[in-house]
Amino acid sequence: MELTTRKPAVAGLFYPGNRKLLHKKVKTYLDEVPEVDENGTLKAIIVPHAGFAYSGKVAACAFAHLRKWNAEREHSRNARIILFGPAHTMSVKEPVTDGNAWWKTPLGEVPVFAEGYTISSEAHKDEHCLEVELPFLQEVLEDFMILPLVCGKTDPEKCADRLIPLLDEDTILLISSDLSHYHDDHTARLLDMATINAIRNLDISKFSNQGDACGKAAILVVMAIAKRLGWNCRFLEYRNSGDTSGQLDSVVGYASFAFYG
Repeated sequence: MELTTRKPAVAGLFYPGNRKLLHKKVKTYLDEVPEVDENGTLKAIIVPHAGFAYSGKVAACAFAHLRKWNAEREHSRNARIILFGPAHTMSVKEPVTDGNAWWKTPLGEVPVFAEGYTISSEAHKDEHCLEVELPFLQEVLEDFMILPLVCGKTDPEKCADRLIPLLDEDTILLISSDLSHYHDDHTARLLDMATINAIRNLDISKFSNQGDACGKAAILVVMAIAKRLGWNCRFLEYRNSGDTSGQLDSVVGYASFAFYG
């Protein structure tokens, strides 16, 4: 079987397509994050997936926790990152992975592991929600593999059943999601704070009924896992696109979280 590489779909659009510029941009975001205060062992993060100009600073707050997790491990190699986000480009009911052996960004190639999930390379080919996380991962981790998963609606408990056995001491679950879309700034902040409070309190019922996020299915999965395994959720940062663009009539919300066990 021929081993193939997924080429970047949004390099030069969502993030710099030049290697040096991309490295500098990601490093700058990470260097601006205050010293990370840990509370246990990092297990999962939720990060946004918009263009770096809009959500890069919010994402960096979570990736700084991952950088510290990696630095404090007994060995800094062979980390495994399970990437889980929404399918924007096609309808996918259950989580599907990609058939390529590597994913490429301007910073290099990352190996993929599959773990028996159904393969749909078409669902990943033009999808941005996982790709935009790779440059941050490549900056904070020395050596790692990814399991890329996207889905539409899924049963959170069944999905948690399948993921929990994979979550060993070398594995981090990364949920990719933005929050509310295309409301005015005032409305968006009200909606987003309700969503944020439900997530950090692990209030699955409230988030199911009131939460507003494009990666809602994946967030429900990590909340279900956190409840079962006794993880705590820490809210890290919030912004919306209006904070960057100044256009407050129609904004997208971004938040980051870290889960500790």
